[in-house]
Amino acid sequence: MAAMLKTAIKPISPATLLLGAVLNILGACTQPPASDNETPTRARSESKAEISAKLDAQPQATGVAALAAWLDPATTSAAFSRGDHAMDPYVIATVFALPPRAADLLKTPSRIDAGMEATLGEDKIKGLLGPESLVFTPPAASGHYVLRPLLKPKAEFEALLDAEGLQREEAEGFNVYRSAGAFGWKIVALDEGIVAFIPAQEIGTGLSPLTAGRDMPPAGLEREFTRVLHEKPELFLTLHAGGPMLHLDVSAKIAMTQLGLHTQGSNVMGQVVLQPMGDVDETANALEARSYPEENQQVQALVSAIAFTREADVVIGTLELTPTQLKHLAG
Repeated sequence: MAAMLKTAIKPISPATLLLGAVLNILGACTQPPASDNETPTRARSESKAEISAKLDAQPQATGVAALAAWLDPATTSAAFSRGDHAMDPYVIATVFALPPRAADLLKTPSRIDAGMEATLGEDKIKGLLGPESLVFTPPAASGHYVLRPLLKPKAEFEALLDAEGLQREEAEGFNVYRSAGAFGWKIVALDEGIVAFIPAQEIGTGLSPLTAGRDMPPAGLEREFTRVLHEKPELFLTLHAGGPMLHLDVSAKIAMTQLGLHTQGSNVMGQVVLQPMGDVDETANALEARSYPEENQQVQALVSAIAFTREADVVIGTLELTPTQLKHLAG
């Protein structure tokens, strides 16, 4: 693994690193699952149509190809969640030592849900959006874009937005909606099955990163997210964030962050990969010394249980969670 990471990291290749980290998560964690009474264990390029056809044959992987088809090919930071595990993104970010900018990728979908509920009403958003989410940050964007499955017909969805008084602008064949209230995103149904949330502060419609993803061949994170999630359907959350990023627990900035969570029996295996722009040992020591007295005892125990190892130019943290421990991550 160390040799693979060395060759991948110099220079940094988001696609290669993502695949390498995910395969390490799934391939290295082969020990028998821990019981509830135990302490957490420290534990050829295809076209979009070809990839979509493969995923359509595997219900457990449905959603990723359709969402990733709109991913800006220049993106170096993105997170995909299947949404079938009720986990608090704030606790995940704390336990797995994510830099704030990477953590924000995980936190954004819950903000969308809260904002949609406030804008449209709880009753009207029920059954509107699927649980999966793809969050990404285009290089020149002012915030995170969010893609979600649309479960209602596009015409019905847009009629709801019209009825609620959202402002509509027609551009490039799309209807882009803006709320007059505090909701921080523009809303656009990209097709019959996908809705995009564009940061409200984006100049103009903000459609350019989405249409670039639609019109250009699969590349970078789009290709690797789709392939890895197709090959490893047990992976329910994966994140790749390119830096440099400030980290609140270490002095060095972080050049790259990756996170993966997957099921293993009734347990969940998690792994974070951090590439510091400084000394690896110093970074690992700082992560091992983390302390959050403001958190409850259960979260503090998980923070203490994650094991950090040094491999090449990265620090890798691994943690196995039992069903009882997973309750402390519940959202």
